[in-house]
Amino acid sequence: MRKALCLCLAALVAALASCGSSQEDAIRHLVIAELIQREGVPETRVQIVEVRFDGDQRATVQARILDPSRGGEPHKILTCAVENKNGRWAIVKVSELPGR
Repeated sequence: MRKALCLCLAALVAALASCGSSQEDAIRHLVIAELIQREGVPETRVQIVEVRFDGDQRATVQARILDPSRGGEPHKILTCAVENKNGRWAIVKVSELPGR
């Protein structure tokens, strides 16, 4: 009985962990696609630095647009606010961080 409970708990934890990573992957792909279109750069110049969740419905993504002429240093650093609307992630705001 105890072993079965531990196995069920382990399966639940694994399922929750994979769900979170698939949500993060979906958000990363969404932001990369948006920044490629918005900035007119190839995918190789977009780097996702961090995806931070605020509950189930919101996330903040920090991304960099890299400049190959400066040795791959960031040309721009952007913050994207993302929300889950009706089961689909959508970008609601993109802001450039000052100082670049």
